[in-house]
Amino acid sequence: PRGHVIAMTDRLAPIHAIASDGAGRVAISRESRADLHEEDGMARLVGLLTPSPANALAFAPDDRSLAVMLDETLLVGHPRQGYDSYPLGGSGPLCFSADGAWLAGSNGKDGFWLLNRRDGSIARLHNFRAPPASIAFSKAADAAEPAGKTK
Repeated sequence: PRGHVIAMTDRLAPIHAIASDGAGRVAISRESRADLHEEDGMARLVGLLTPSPANALAFAPDDRSLAVMLDETLLVGHPRQGYDSYPLGGSGPLCFSADGAWLAGSNGKDGFWLLNRRDGSIARLHNFRAPPASIAFSKAADAAEPAGKTK
């Protein structure tokens, strides 16, 4: 967004996913880890060992927690404080709602899932003819929940 180039470190290990929090940090997934770096100078801040490469990474806009999507597991949390694990996973797009209350991801097969971060409830929408190529929340549709009510 600022139009600058970030020099990558460890050029021998392939990058599987990348995400920026828009505030000077970047998350990078390699073979068996997801690392958080400072954008300026790429100093490594903290790392997360994973059993396989992350297929997608996303930062929550409200609290800048990080979502790490593996094949069968979703990890969500603050890099220095730990992660919660959910029986979700896949490959393809991963995104937070504008308020950070919802997280959506492609199951990599025939649909997508939604995670309500407030109560941990999960909805799965499937039987599409192909995996979703993109996922987005509509701000214009005012798709947020009313206070005190759940969908």
